Amino acid sequence: MALPKMIDDGVLILPDEVKEDETFVNPSGEKPKACTGKVIAVGNGFHAEDTGLLIPMEVKVGDHVKYKWRLFDDFEFEGVSYVNGIEKNIICIF
Repeated sequence: MALPKMIDDGVLILPDEVKEDETFVNPSGEKPKACTGKVIAVGNGFHAEDTGLLIPMEVKVGDHVKYKWRLFDDFEFEGVSYVNGIEKNIICIF
């Protein structure tokens, strides 16, 4: 299976499964989502606005990360659910 190629500072993540005991009560009734997962694809990095230099990605394919789930979009590819967003919305690498 060939995955989509991410550009710039894009990141494609396979979210971890949400376990019921790890969920929280959401007043809006929205279904809880994972906020951790495995990095599946990354772009090359982003260009600094002031110098135009390429700033390489810090996260790498295979990293397990925690991310701001509200800032990532759901993305389905070949029947598998992923999330995609940008590197600056990743909180930490485990």
